[in-house]
Amino acid sequence: MPRREKPTASADPPPPLQTPFAAPLEPTALVPLPSDATDEEPVPLSAACPFCGGVVTPADDRCPRCAAKVLPPRPMIGEIRGKVRTVYVLQALALLCGLPAVPALIMAYLNRGAARDTWLDSHADWQIDTFWGMFWFWLVAMTVTFVGDHFLGTGIMGHGPGLLVLFAAYAWYVARLVKGWTRLSDGDPITDY
Repeated sequence: MPRREKPTASADPPPPLQTPFAAPLEPTALVPLPSDATDEEPVPLSAACPFCGGVVTPADDRCPRCAAKVLPPRPMIGEIRGKVRTVYVLQALALLCGLPAVPALIMAYLNRGAARDTWLDSHADWQIDTFWGMFWFWLVAMTVTFVGDHFLGTGIMGHGPGLLVLFAAYAWYVARLVKGWTRLSDGDPITDY
């Protein structure tokens, strides 16, 4: 009877105990591969899968080696922080003419995805809530003005209640911008609404 030889250890680690169909439901963050990375560098080119150690690039949704769902490498905090700062500036300019508020909202929605699971995530949510809060304040002010004009005339009596609501909305908006900007400058998340 021929003798069987024992298998020798290969250079590759053994495959993970889980099958591709048993991948975790929640995506797992990746560990960047060792390099001389700094905050100023763009997105890392690859990262290590926490399950099998396979190499995952930003284009991958799943690890090509074990099929585990993972979060691809994200831009560095400094880049996201600059984008969040730009949204605050656009929102401040919206006080003068209103138009920059729409690009600010779009940027805030885009930043929210990139800032997920970081302290900047709260700032993106804060900026989105600020836009929609001001929108609803403005809608209420226009409705109050319309009703006031209908029942009290078009003079100061008709416009007065709507102007009071609009003044309160602007005060609320400025307070939220100042709070968000100071928390961002201090490097803190916005934890209380």
